[in-house]
Amino acid sequence: MYHLQRHRIQKRLIKSLKQIKTIEQRDPCYNTFDIQLIYHNFNSKKFIYYLTDKIKKRVDLFDAATQKSIQLNRLYKSFRQLCKKKTVRYNESLENISSIINRWFKAELQHLAVLSTAPTSKITKDPVKPTQKILCNLSIDQMALILRAADDERIISARSLNDVFKDISPHLSTARKETISADSMRSKSYNSEPRDKKIAMEILEKIRLKIKEY
Repeated sequence: MYHLQRHRIQKRLIKSLKQIKTIEQRDPCYNTFDIQLIYHNFNSKKFIYYLTDKIKKRVDLFDAATQKSIQLNRLYKSFRQLCKKKTVRYNESLENISSIINRWFKAELQHLAVLSTAPTSKITKDPVKPTQKILCNLSIDQMALILRAADDERIISARSLNDVFKDISPHLSTARKETISADSMRSKSYNSEPRDKKIAMEILEKIRLKIKEY
C-alpha cells in the first residue's frame, strides 16, 4: 500500500515537473524547480541536503554573523511563505519537509546568535588536524544523533552544539568518509530517519549492558 501511494506521488510530481519549461529564479534562493518539490512535500534526504546546502552557501556570501543572520531570517521567512501540500509525503518514514527545514533554520539561527555574541577580539585558532583518526563503525547520521543527545543531556558541554561537532569531527572517520564535516553532522542531527534512531538506541543499549558486566 505504501509503495503504491509513493508511486502515485512520484507520477504526480514528474507530471508537474514536466510542465516547467524553464527553471526561473522566482525567489532570492528558491527557483521554480525547488518550489515545485517543496510544494509536493518531496522530503527526500538528498533534496533536503541539497536545499540546506544551497541556503547555507547563499548565507556564507556575507562575512559578519549579524549579516548572515539577517539573510538567513529573510530566506526562512520566504520558505515559510511557500505553498506546501499537507496531504502528501514522498518518504513516509520522514517528517514533512517543512518540519525538517524549519528545524534546520532554527538551529542555524541559534548557531549564528552564539557567534554574533562571541568576543570579536578573541583569536580563533584553526583546529589541529590529528595525525591519526578514530574509526567509528557508525554512520555520520548516527554519530550526530548520539552527540546531539549527549549535548542536550549535558553529558558533554560546549558553547553550542556546533562547537561539539567542530571539535570532535576532525578526530573521527567512518568506513566511507575519511574527513567528516562539522556542518554535515549538524545538519544530519536534525534530519534523522527512524532506522538511524533505532541503531543509535541499540548501540547505547549495548554500551549499557557492557558497563553492567564490568
